[in-house]
Amino acid sequence: IGFTKGDWTTPLIQFLGRNLILFVVINFNNEIKASPVVPCLFLVWSFVELFRYPYYGIRLLNKDNRIIAWLRYTLWIVLYPLGAFLEGLTIYKSLNYYQSKRYFSIDLPNAMNFSFNFVLFLQIYLVLLPLGLIHMMQHMWNQRKKTLIKKNK
Repeated sequence: IGFTKGDWTTPLIQFLGRNLILFVVINFNNEIKASPVVPCLFLVWSFVELFRYPYYGIRLLNKDNRIIAWLRYTLWIVLYPLGAFLEGLTIYKSLNYYQSKRYFSIDLPNAMNFSFNFVLFLQIYLVLLPLGLIHMMQHMWNQRKKTLIKKNK
């Protein structure tokens, strides 16, 4: 779209991960909706966005705001690991529910001769979540260096 500079794959990974957790893991699981983990997760996600979008809006106007830029490229250092932990905890606490209900799992035999184990998918997601976090943090660290060092010159 061109609103921001840079690679589109990293935001896409974040978008897909959040949507999986929100619209699939949380939305179909009434037990996890009642857990205090979910509002904590939403709070962390909201804090991340609280400075991302004002920063982008200011940049679209070709303006600079050092405070917003610093907040945008510093708060994630705490919020991203906390968010990943809460995302992982949300998924972990949902495993038994999805194992018992078999939502989104496809068992054989069926007309397509295809099986899919949603719980196994979530378990693999949990194993890969730290790798995704590392990727996101490296991306943000590079963005931080590029943005904040440039602003300090």
